[in-house]
Amino acid sequence: GEEGGEEMIGGFDAIICASGGWEGDVDFDDMVEDLEEKEALGEGGVHWDVDEEYVKRSAKVVDRMMKMNFCPVVAASLIGEQF
Repeated sequence: GEEGGEEMIGGFDAIICASGGWEGDVDFDDMVEDLEEKEALGEGGVHWDVDEEYVKRSAKVVDRMMKMNFCPVVAASLIGEQF
């Protein structure tokens, strides 16, 4: 087809990236309950810093969300540059 007055030879008109997912935020109360259960069972062998654990778990959620949503779109755009 034509775009902007220039004839397009080959290539793509669009790249659609149908990738994605969703994961909810860390529930603070559920996390504290989980840590208390682990501590009662003697797992970990250390006293948990609740704030530090919350930040770690939240960072993992952000990382997984980036891998599910952002990275595939960036990869598709880089592939699209080749066409």
